[in-house]
Amino acid sequence: MQADIHFAKGERFEQAQAKLAPATDWELAIEGCYYAAFQFILAGTSWRGVRHSDNHPHAEAVKLLTQTGAPSEVLTAWSALETVRAGRVYGKQSDNGETERSRERVKQIKDWALLGRP
Repeated sequence: MQADIHFAKGERFEQAQAKLAPATDWELAIEGCYYAAFQFILAGTSWRGVRHSDNHPHAEAVKLLTQTGAPSEVLTAWSALETVRAGRVYGKQSDNGETERSRERVKQIKDWALLGRP
C-alpha cells in the first residue's frame, strides 16, 4: 500500500474514534487510536524510504521506527498505545483519562509522519 493511502486510512481511523465519548466508548476509541497511529507509522516510515512487509504486522512498528531514526518521543508514544490497548481494551480497566492521552499520542505520531512527507 502506498504511503498516502496509509496516511488517509490513519486519518479515517482518527476521525472515527474522535466521535466516540471517552466515558462510554473508551475501548473503541483507544482501539481506533491504536489503528490510526499504526497507519501513520506505515506512512511516515514509507515516506522516509523504509519498506514494510505486505502483511503489516503490528510487531514490526518499533523496528520500522528505529530504522527511520524516529525520535524517542514517537517510540514512547507508540509503546504507550500498545500498553494502554492491552490493558484497557483486553483488560478490565476503565478509561481513567487514557482516551485523551491516546489521542495526544496519535497526534505526536501523525505529526512525525507528516514531517517525512515529500
